[in-house]
Amino acid sequence: MYVYSKPDLISNVSSFISCMRIFGGSNSQWYVGLTNDPKHSFLNIHNVDIEEIGWILSERSTLHQINFIKQYLTQIGCKNNPELDMKKPDQIYLYKISENTREKNLKKSIVYE
Repeated sequence: MYVYSKPDLISNVSSFISCMRIFGGSNSQWYVGLTNDPKHSFLNIHNVDIEEIGWILSERSTLHQINFIKQYLTQIGCKNNPELDMKKPDQIYLYKISENTREKNLKKSIVYE
């Protein structure tokens, strides 16, 4: 399940948070990133099963707009790894971390080392 929303700063932040509440989980169970190729980011970088877990993707927008939204979402607890953000991004995405996503697997390996 997914939501596709158009960034317009404040109202979009509210839309992202509303969608997160609908899909469930705490803020720390969500990952936020920036991309210019959502399919590559979801499938190849994060190992997201786009058919199974909740995710949210914005329409193309300015770097200023998507950075504002990303900063707010990370401040309220969403996970992020800036090293995985694509160069020259024009979209922001969120997904609920699951057992199969990269972030969950990295967390596991750190805990058990």
